[in-house]
Amino acid sequence: MTRNLRTWLLGTAAIVVAGVVVGRLFLGAPEVAASAITPAEAKGYFGLLPAVADNPQNPVTPAKVELGKALFFEPRLSKSGFIACASCHHLASGGGDGLATSIGHRWQVGGRNAPTVLNAALHVAQFWDGGAADVEEQAGKPISNPGGMASSETLVLKRLRSIPAYPEQFRAAFPDDAEPLSYANVARAIPSPPSSAP
Repeated sequence: MTRNLRTWLLGTAAIVVAGVVVGRLFLGAPEVAASAITPAEAKGYFGLLPAVADNPQNPVTPAKVELGKALFFEPRLSKSGFIACASCHHLASGGGDGLATSIGHRWQVGGRNAPTVLNAALHVAQFWDGGAADVEEQAGKPISNPGGMASSETLVLKRLRSIPAYPEQFRAAFPDDAEPLSYANVARAIPSPPSSAP
């Protein structure tokens, strides 16, 4: 058996075992054969996702969704001007990067891979280790992480203020803020889900 096949088999077995353990410990679902669950019973275990994963302190609005989308794909948030959130979170392929560990500023190899951003507001933890309380806190951290986008609050704000469309978009997204174009609002806009605007 080749080393790669053995590694794949062990990894797959570990994922299956972890899934069973998580299911039993956290979900509390009784152990039953898949064929024994009727569609009506399945509805008791699974529910529909909410139309909007709204944070009452950061309500989703169409203006915020548009700004968040622009910022998600904006490489000028990074120190190099080449890395965007979308560089590690490929929306067309599951919201992650598919790498064992993600690549950051100056081709640094990170310590973990990029988790999916799909439905991230509904995840039980942000980052793999729960290192952020919510998606708003999580969104700002990779931008300033030296091994990620390696930028700074000062550089991000300087660049965004120099692009005529952004001050206007921040004013539309955060009309009640005295200073709409702020680093906190960058982090509040990025997680706004593009498919959930009211």
